[in-house]
Formats: sequence, structure tokens, C-alpha cells
Amino acid sequence: MELICFSGYSHSHVKTLLHDHGIFPLIQSKKGSTRVYKKQDLAPLIEQWRWKRLIQTLDHWWQHFFPPACETCTHCQKSRRDPLTRQLYCSSNDSLNILRSVFTHFLGEIHRLGSITAWWCDSHLGTWNRTTCSAWGVVFIYLLDRRLLHLSNDELVQLIPIRNKGYFGMTRLWHNRCSEEYHQFLQAMNANYKESSMQEKALIVISLFVLLKYGLHSVAELGRTLSSEEILQVCSENRLITMHLRGGIYLPYPLTSDIRVGHVILDDIRHYFWQYAARQKQKPPRECWNTGPSNWHVFIISIIEQTLAAPMYEQAKGILSRRPETEIMLINPWRMIHKGKLANIGYTLLPSPTGCATR
Repeated sequence: MELICFSGYSHSHVKTLLHDHGIFPLIQSKKGSTRVYKKQDLAPLIEQWRWKRLIQTLDHWWQHFFPPACETCTHCQKSRRDPLTRQLYCSSNDSLNILRSVFTHFLGEIHRLGSITAWWCDSHLGTWNRTTCSAWGVVFIYLLDRRLLHLSNDELVQLIPIRNKGYFGMTRLWHNRCSEEYHQFLQAMNANYKESSMQEKALIVISLFVLLKYGLHSVAELGRTLSSEEILQVCSENRLITMHLRGGIYLPYPLTSDIRVGHVILDDIRHYFWQYAARQKQKPPRECWNTGPSNWHVFIISIIEQTLAAPMYEQAKGILSRRPETEIMLINPWRMIHKGKLANIGYTLLPSPTGCATR
């Protein structure tokens, strides 16, 4: 009776399931007496019932997002289907049903492997630079936004399901949550940069490498001022761009004490783009030392920084402060190292003294 109540099936169906799975009572009971089974024998079957119950519960949740069935397509015309099934499998709801199927598969893998981290390690990144299913892009955006998955820049670049969504799909959460801030960003960017293709690339870069990577809901979070200790820390790690003096020698500190979190994050992206360019084979005279993945130019990051520094946000202030270091032409540090080695000259050939900011 306990199995019947738990499963929701009839007595005969439960009996058939037990027989089909090779599960038999410890002792053949007499007629009318209660049958007793081993817990370990029943565990796999009970787990299946729990999983089926979860999927049924989720289907009722999905129902709120699915439009009513059209009642005219082949799926709806199948007479034995109940209203919920017709709604979920209606041909007019194919895109939503694909998302539902992908999400169910994802939950099944999490259940099998035990965690999201284990799933990511098992799924292999190579799978996602070939998978173009848009529904997987929704899953990844959710995981990144909720900080359930933490990825490197290289991993983010290879997530084709997210990249295929374009700037509109990638900025959807930001636009919906902070509509006023989003439009302020667009207005500030449009005031200085009219080219639509550059604007779209800037929106993609800030969405992928800033908002999604760090799970930020708003660019206002980039405006936190760093303490002097934090500034010293990021400078010692060579994460903050400082003034280039000559021959690969940099100041060990910024020219302004007003350094924000966003400055460090944007400089991290600059360094990533520069390193990406340095890994490519550079052939004179067409050397591309300022071109990152997907032909994104480092100048895009300057567009983002100047847009965030524009006095067009709350209280007519900028989210970031302006920095003299990034308002001039920036040279890829790896280019200077490369050219110095070719000419057998340059500060980069000397041992790096302690505390000196060389790149």
C-alpha cells in the first residue's frame, strides 16, 4: 500500500513494475498479508518515480509560459492527449518546447552527476563551440547570471549558444532589470560613437565579459571606489593600466587615486584581448596587435570606459571616473616585448626588479 500511495499507480500496475524490474518480496507472503521488500532493491524504482513526479510538477510550471494550444496542428489533433500535453507539444510552441526539453535534460545531468561543476567538467567545452541551439544559450545565461557557473574569458568566447543571441539577447536581462540605466548607457555611447556596428560590439563585450562573467545585475556595481590597499594590490598584480614612460617601463601606480572596480575589470579585458593578439601569428605588414577574439578591437573597451565615465547617469554623474592613462593611444605591452626581443633591445630583456610594474 505504501508503494501504491507513493507512486500514484494502481495495485496491478505497481505489481507489474516490480516484476519487470526483478524486484520480489523477501518472503513470499500468504494471501492477504503485507509484502516486504528490501530498501536497496526499491531505491532505483523509487528514484524514477521521484524524477517523473518532478517533471510533472515542472510541466505545470511551464504551462504558465506556453500560449494556449492552437487545436488545429497534428499534435493537437491527437485525441488521447490531455489539454496540458496538447499545449506543451503544440507546433506553435516548438521553440518553447525545445527550451523545456533542454532544461529537462540539463536537470537530468545535474541529478546524474551531482553538481553543476561536475556537469561542466563532464560536458567538455568542445561541445559548446559547436552547439548552436539557442535554448542552451538561455540556460547558460541563467547559470552565469545566478553565479552558479564561473567561466574564464576563453570559455566565454567559445560559448556559441550565447554568442549567437547577439547583443539584444545578451543584454535582455540588463534592459529588463535596469531599463533607465540601459538607455542612459545607450545615450552616452551614441553621443560620442555613432557607428551602429561598434555600438553593438560594445554591448556584446560588456554583456559577456562584465555582466554575465561576474553575475552583475547593473553596471552601477562597477562604480565602487577601491581603497588604497586594493589599488596597491591590483597594481602589484599588473591588472591596472598605468602610464607608459618609455621602452616598456610603466609607473608602478595610477595618476589618480579615484580608481573604481570597473577600471580593473575593463583593464582585465584589455589585457585578455592583447594576450589573445600576441598568441596569433603576426605577419608584417598586417600585424594585428590590438585585435582580440571575434575581431573585437581593443578600442571597444575604450568606448565602454568613456561611456561609463560620461556624466549621464544618476545625479548627472558618471559611473566611472576618467583616467588619463586610458585616454591616450594604448600600446599592446606584448608587442613591445616582441619588438624588443627582435631588436635585442628593450627594458623587457632585463630582470624585473621587485615592485616595478612591467608587462
